[in-house]
Amino acid sequence: MGIIACSSGDKKHATSEADEVEQVKAIESSVPSFEDEKVSRIYADYITLKDALVESDEKDANIAAGALQASLNETSHKEAADLAAKIASASSLTAQREPFNALSSEIEKVLKAAKISGGTIYKQYCPMANGDEGGYWLANEQSIRNPYYGDEMMTCGTVKEEIK
Repeated sequence: MGIIACSSGDKKHATSEADEVEQVKAIESSVPSFEDEKVSRIYADYITLKDALVESDEKDANIAAGALQASLNETSHKEAADLAAKIASASSLTAQREPFNALSSEIEKVLKAAKISGGTIYKQYCPMANGDEGGYWLANEQSIRNPYYGDEMMTCGTVKEEIK
Protein backbone atom coordinates (compact mmCIF):
# COMPACT_ATOMS: atom_id res chain seq x y z
CA MET A 1 0.00 0.00 0.00
CA GLY A 2 2.73 2.48 0.99
CA ILE A 3 4.60 1.95 -2.28
CA ILE A 4 1.46 2.57 -4.30
CA ALA A 5 0.78 5.73 -2.31
CA CYS A 6 4.34 6.93 -2.92
CA SER A 7 4.11 6.06 -6.58
CA SER A 8 0.75 7.77 -6.80
CA GLY A 9 2.21 10.75 -4.95
CA ASP A 10 5.15 10.88 -7.36
CA LYS A 11 2.77 10.93 -10.31
CA LYS A 12 0.81 13.74 -8.71
CA HIS A 13 4.06 15.60 -8.06
CA ALA A 14 5.19 15.14 -11.66
CA THR A 15 1.80 16.25 -12.92
CA SER A 16 1.92 19.20 -10.55
CA GLU A 17 5.35 20.23 -11.90
CA ALA A 18 4.13 19.83 -15.49
CA ASP A 19 1.03 21.87 -14.68
CA GLU A 20 3.21 24.53 -13.05
CA VAL A 21 5.41 24.75 -16.17
CA GLU A 22 2.30 25.13 -18.33
CA GLN A 23 0.95 27.85 -16.02
CA VAL A 24 4.24 29.74 -16.21
CA LYS A 25 4.22 29.46 -20.02
CA ALA A 26 0.62 30.71 -20.13
CA ILE A 27 1.46 33.65 -17.87
CA GLU A 28 4.58 34.52 -19.84
CA SER A 29 2.66 34.44 -23.12
CA SER A 30 0.00 36.75 -21.69
CA VAL A 31 2.45 39.26 -20.13
CA PRO A 32 2.15 42.41 -22.21
CA SER A 33 5.03 43.46 -24.37
CA PHE A 34 5.59 46.90 -25.84
CA GLU A 35 7.48 48.23 -28.83
CA ASP A 36 9.09 50.92 -26.65
CA GLU A 37 11.66 49.53 -24.19
CA LYS A 38 11.12 52.45 -21.77
CA VAL A 39 7.40 51.63 -21.58
CA SER A 40 8.26 47.96 -20.97
CA ARG A 41 10.48 48.97 -18.05
CA ILE A 42 7.81 51.34 -16.66
CA TYR A 43 5.21 48.59 -16.79
CA ALA A 44 7.54 46.00 -15.22
CA ASP A 45 8.40 48.44 -12.40
CA TYR A 46 4.71 49.21 -11.88
CA ILE A 47 3.88 45.49 -11.61
CA THR A 48 6.71 45.02 -9.10
CA LEU A 49 5.23 47.85 -7.01
CA LYS A 50 1.69 46.45 -7.31
CA ASP A 51 2.93 43.01 -6.23
CA ALA A 52 4.76 44.49 -3.22
CA LEU A 53 1.52 46.20 -2.17
CA VAL A 54 -0.38 42.93 -2.66
CA GLU A 55 2.14 41.28 -0.32
CA SER A 56 1.82 44.22 2.12
CA ASP A 57 5.60 44.61 1.97
CA GLU A 58 6.32 48.24 2.81
CA LYS A 59 10.09 48.00 2.20
CA ASP A 60 9.76 46.33 -1.21
CA ALA A 61 7.04 48.83 -2.16
CA ASN A 62 9.41 51.71 -1.33
CA ILE A 63 12.15 50.15 -3.46
CA ALA A 64 9.81 49.33 -6.36
CA ALA A 65 8.29 52.83 -6.32
CA GLY A 66 11.81 54.30 -6.43
CA ALA A 67 12.64 52.15 -9.46
CA LEU A 68 9.37 53.18 -11.13
CA GLN A 69 10.12 56.83 -10.42
CA ALA A 70 13.57 56.45 -12.05
CA SER A 71 12.02 54.80 -15.13
CA LEU A 72 9.38 57.53 -15.39
CA ASN A 73 12.02 60.27 -14.98
CA GLU A 74 13.53 59.05 -18.27
CA THR A 75 10.28 60.09 -19.98
CA SER A 76 8.00 63.11 -19.99
CA HIS A 77 5.54 61.57 -17.51
CA LYS A 78 6.18 63.97 -14.63
CA GLU A 79 2.86 63.52 -12.82
CA ALA A 80 3.32 59.73 -12.69
CA ALA A 81 6.94 60.17 -11.55
CA ASP A 82 5.79 62.51 -8.75
CA LEU A 83 3.20 59.95 -7.58
CA ALA A 84 5.82 57.19 -7.62
CA ALA A 85 8.14 59.44 -5.58
CA LYS A 86 5.36 59.97 -3.04
CA ILE A 87 4.98 56.19 -2.65
CA ALA A 88 8.77 55.70 -2.49
CA SER A 89 9.07 58.15 0.40
CA ALA A 90 5.93 57.02 2.26
CA SER A 91 6.46 55.71 5.78
CA SER A 92 3.56 53.26 5.97
CA LEU A 93 1.55 50.88 3.80
CA THR A 94 -1.48 53.13 4.18
CA ALA A 95 0.50 56.10 2.90
CA GLN A 96 1.87 54.00 0.02
CA ARG A 97 -1.57 52.76 -1.00
CA GLU A 98 -3.20 56.20 -0.86
CA PRO A 99 -1.71 57.58 -4.14
CA PHE A 100 -1.71 54.17 -5.88
CA ASN A 101 -5.09 54.73 -7.60
CA ALA A 102 -3.89 58.03 -9.13
CA LEU A 103 -0.59 56.40 -10.11
CA SER A 104 -2.46 53.51 -11.76
CA SER A 105 -4.51 56.01 -13.77
CA GLU A 106 -1.36 57.78 -14.96
CA ILE A 107 0.36 54.49 -15.85
CA GLU A 108 -2.74 53.43 -17.78
CA LYS A 109 -2.45 56.61 -19.89
CA VAL A 110 1.22 55.81 -20.61
CA LEU A 111 0.38 52.24 -21.63
CA LYS A 112 -2.62 53.14 -23.79
CA ALA A 113 -0.49 55.71 -25.66
CA ALA A 114 2.17 53.05 -26.32
CA LYS A 115 2.04 50.28 -28.88
CA ILE A 116 1.34 46.96 -27.18
CA SER A 117 2.94 44.27 -29.30
CA GLY A 118 1.45 41.32 -27.40
CA GLY A 119 -0.32 40.13 -24.28
CA THR A 120 -3.12 41.64 -22.23
CA ILE A 121 -3.26 44.14 -19.37
CA TYR A 122 -6.16 43.67 -16.99
CA LYS A 123 -7.58 46.84 -15.46
CA GLN A 124 -9.05 45.79 -12.13
CA TYR A 125 -11.21 47.57 -9.58
CA CYS A 126 -12.01 47.27 -5.88
CA PRO A 127 -15.11 49.21 -4.80
CA MET A 128 -14.04 49.21 -1.14
CA ALA A 129 -10.57 50.75 -1.64
CA ASN A 130 -9.84 54.32 -0.60
CA GLY A 131 -12.59 54.58 1.98
CA ASP A 132 -15.23 53.04 -0.29
CA GLU A 133 -14.43 55.48 -3.10
CA GLY A 134 -12.91 52.59 -5.05
CA GLY A 135 -9.52 51.99 -6.57
CA TYR A 136 -8.12 50.69 -9.84
CA TRP A 137 -4.93 48.85 -10.64
CA LEU A 138 -3.35 47.08 -13.61
CA ALA A 139 -2.31 43.43 -13.68
CA ASN A 140 -0.85 40.73 -15.93
CA GLU A 141 -3.38 38.18 -14.76
CA GLN A 142 -7.15 38.03 -14.75
CA SER A 143 -7.27 36.67 -11.19
CA ILE A 144 -7.71 39.36 -8.54
CA ARG A 145 -4.82 40.09 -6.17
CA ASN A 146 -5.82 43.30 -4.41
CA PRO A 147 -2.98 45.79 -3.73
CA TYR A 148 -5.19 47.97 -1.52
CA TYR A 149 -5.86 45.30 1.09
CA GLY A 150 -3.40 42.45 0.54
CA ASP A 151 -4.27 39.42 2.68
CA GLU A 152 -7.15 41.24 4.36
CA MET A 153 -9.25 41.04 1.18
CA MET A 154 -6.99 39.49 -1.44
CA THR A 155 -9.71 38.68 -3.96
CA CYS A 156 -11.92 41.76 -3.53
CA GLY A 157 -12.37 43.26 -6.97
CA THR A 158 -13.29 42.64 -10.59
CA VAL A 159 -11.75 43.00 -14.02
CA LYS A 160 -13.18 46.17 -15.59
CA GLU A 161 -11.26 46.25 -18.87
CA GLU A 162 -8.80 44.28 -20.97
CA ILE A 163 -6.17 46.42 -22.66
CA LYS A 164 -4.63 44.74 -25.69
